[in-house]
Amino acid sequence: MTAIESPRWPNGANGAGQHIPRNYGRIRKEAIMRKQLFMLSLWGLAGLLCPPALRAAHWVTGDETGSSELGQSPAIERPVFPSTTIEAVLLRYRLKRDQVLNIVDDINTDIQMGIGPLTLNMAQNIRIEAKARITEVDLNGNISALVKITRLKMKMSGVANAEFDSDKPDDANPDFKAVTAMIGVGIPCKISPVGELLETDLEPLRLAVRRVNNAALQKALEDSTTQMFEGTFIQLSKDPIAAGQTYRAGTILSDKMKMQTSYKIASVNSEKSKVIMEPIVVMELPADAIPDADMKIIGQETTGWMLFDREKGYPTEGQMNSHVVMELTADGQQVRMDTKTIGLSRTTVE
Repeated sequence: MTAIESPRWPNGANGAGQHIPRNYGRIRKEAIMRKQLFMLSLWGLAGLLCPPALRAAHWVTGDETGSSELGQSPAIERPVFPSTTIEAVLLRYRLKRDQVLNIVDDINTDIQMGIGPLTLNMAQNIRIEAKARITEVDLNGNISALVKITRLKMKMSGVANAEFDSDKPDDANPDFKAVTAMIGVGIPCKISPVGELLETDLEPLRLAVRRVNNAALQKALEDSTTQMFEGTFIQLSKDPIAAGQTYRAGTILSDKMKMQTSYKIASVNSEKSKVIMEPIVVMELPADAIPDADMKIIGQETTGWMLFDREKGYPTEGQMNSHVVMELTADGQQVRMDTKTIGLSRTTVE
């Protein structure tokens, strides 16, 4: 898949002397806001949609031209096993009561928007830190956990410039204030040994966001958080599985998109203690995802890997690369969005 080839500003970065299409400002603002929400939903507002738990080596911000530095240079090297086996293995979460998972995700996105004769470049860099404390493991191996987002750091550059760090909250911005309200809120969930979400309770989150009196953002955060918990613990194969085989890992649904996920077992080390898994993701976006506009995915590609440690009983690190090209039509104007995202994650246990 190649990037969009659209003309750039011919008279400098501000496009002086160029005709701005009618309704351009409204379309641009709505597209940016919806695209940001789409990406937050895609990767999970808590960053846990990528297999828990990822951590990049450092926080990387985009430059003033709207280009993500991390998008040029992945920060996690894919493991290579010195020897492998073709024997099937059983994958199960094996967590213990009072363990605390420390989860750090970096989600780095480059967006190129083509609007008529214009090309706009944007970058969005998000770091999400979270903790999941195991509160109980029953006789069937079902795991109860209390998940908290402990920090959210974001920087956007390009057309829309914004910077936020929940450790340094910006109370003047009502949207950021609503996001800050989520920090430290404990949300319980219960999963099966293969990662199926059995129970969750979003009421603590609803109460926290409701206090800041932002109804529109409350619904968006609820939707994103629901998807976060559906993706916090990726679903594992119910049966033993060997290198070269693929299994379905379920479908994540929302009113904005549907994401079908499978995993291919790339390799198993000879000790059968570690497994490299490759994601296979297919996204579907309804045409009415944005009111009064038509939006469709015209191209998508997902690559990456995840390391599952069978002895520890959880995924320890991974990387997911996504390239999605979408087309939006509103009020006679056509907008094409070419989005490249790298998600890096690492999990450790206290």
